[in-house]
Amino acid sequence: MTVPAKITISLTALQAQVAAASPLQAAPYSALKAIQLNANQLEADTTLALYDAAGQLDTWIAPPNQPGMISGFQAMVESALDEWRILDMLAVISRAALNIDLLVGDLGTIPAQRTTIIQS
Repeated sequence: MTVPAKITISLTALQAQVAAASPLQAAPYSALKAIQLNANQLEADTTLALYDAAGQLDTWIAPPNQPGMISGFQAMVESALDEWRILDMLAVISRAALNIDLLVGDLGTIPAQRTTIIQS
């Protein structure tokens, strides 16, 4: 498993959306709200991808033969690296989503767990 294509496509689209609305301080509220909604959806999709990657590690059962164990172990190492990549992406995406929330002014709708994912 690598970073899901849905996440990379959404991230590219969000980057283009932010670039088109730059400078964000002068962007209309409707554009900022659309960016905020897309950023929050990207954050949710990335969180689900992280759970999927973690589930692959948590449910692995070693095969009974040595070649199977070796290939299975190599696959688990790759899965752990993927989980780390997705977690790193989630940290950046969560920080960006929080910044957009602050810019839009929706302070009351920020999920409580976001402050534990990204520590200042």
